[in-house]
Amino acid sequence: SISPTINYVRPPVFANGPPPNSATVGTPYSFMYSATGQGPITYSLLSGSLPTGLTLSSAGAITGTPTQSGPFSGTTRATNVGSTNQAFSVSVACPMLTLNPSSLPSGTVTVPYSQSLSVSGVAGAFNFIVTVGALPQGLTLSGAGLLSGTPTGVGGIANFSVTATGPGAGNCSVTRAYSLTIIGTFNVTPSVSVGGAIMPNTPVAVLPGGTTSFTITSPPGFAPAVSGTCGGSLAGNVFTTSAVNAACTVIANFVPLATLTGVESRKAHGASGTLNLPITTGIAVNGNVSVEPRIGKNGHLIVFKFDQLVTAEGMVSAFDQNGAPIGMATAVRSGSEVQVTLTGIPDGQRVQILLANATSANGPVSAEVSLAFLVGDISGSRAVNAVDISTVKARNNAAVTVPNAKFDINADGAINAADVSAVKARSGVVLP
Repeated sequence: SISPTINYVRPPVFANGPPPNSATVGTPYSFMYSATGQGPITYSLLSGSLPTGLTLSSAGAITGTPTQSGPFSGTTRATNVGSTNQAFSVSVACPMLTLNPSSLPSGTVTVPYSQSLSVSGVAGAFNFIVTVGALPQGLTLSGAGLLSGTPTGVGGIANFSVTATGPGAGNCSVTRAYSLTIIGTFNVTPSVSVGGAIMPNTPVAVLPGGTTSFTITSPPGFAPAVSGTCGGSLAGNVFTTSAVNAACTVIANFVPLATLTGVESRKAHGASGTLNLPITTGIAVNGNVSVEPRIGKNGHLIVFKFDQLVTAEGMVSAFDQNGAPIGMATAVRSGSEVQVTLTGIPDGQRVQILLANATSANGPVSAEVSLAFLVGDISGSRAVNAVDISTVKARNNAAVTVPNAKFDINADGAINAADVSAVKARSGVVLP
């Protein structure tokens, strides 16, 4: 008889394993099974699952890069004719992740804003969402991490948290809290002293770096003097702020303009010195004007006197009673005076002198005065007659003083027969 031959193949015996228990998302992982026994020996996953991203080859190689965190377990089978099983357990941890940037640059209302967020610590795409709080009005966060939009509203500080999850479809996440400052408009608040006005008269909202203007109306006789915290410049009655980068104020105060305190006809009387003849102000050129009875030598000097220092003499002009230009007028400033020299004025004429935009520390001021030139009209009657002749005669040889200066008609420093002769020569002349 023939005896049967029985070939007994012993099942594989794992020579190593199980694979390492720990792994990290994004970090390559590898392990090679080995087993003893008659070959060939193949390997397969009997139950459970490997970490997402890893595979087991039939040759026993576990390779790949984990993409999901968490615990994974199962059973690996080694097979020839028989088989042997080995359990495994791998815990996949998330890497250390950082959400960038650490802080966000500020934005400005109405100005487009754009800032990209990203994750460092592992390669791959992440999905970004706001998990706590809310973004500033007008901004959105895309899933790819772009924070963008145009801020609206009045500005302020928005506190919120962003969470990024990944990489890819992975479940690792990182969260960062942010405070985003949106610079809004700043209020420029006006105020005004009693008696004047400022427009607009309520707070004006200004974007950072912007300017705004106010129109200021001064009371009569006053000029605006602007203070406050905005800075800026005044042109005429319009005040324009400097660039506004914080809430600030514009305060309109008013300072008195220079006031005309008097007008004089000033002339040197030889050794007797310089004497003044007051000129009545506020009378029209065709009215009952003051009369200058003295003969001019190098022009008539008419002095406008103010109660403030004059910093610019402005412009001066002269007209006759018909409004036609007459002679020549030039002006210079001296302390609180504007000295006007008139040349080429015929005898027996009415003259209106206009001084425009003389400047003091507090702003421009204008003035005018009317007078007449009539040699010998001592009495101011606007006619040369016997009264003037007798009056000069009565002062003959008197000292030339302030009260007597007008009798020294030729301004030679003495009241004498020459002055009487000058009056007689003009007898019968009447102002037009």
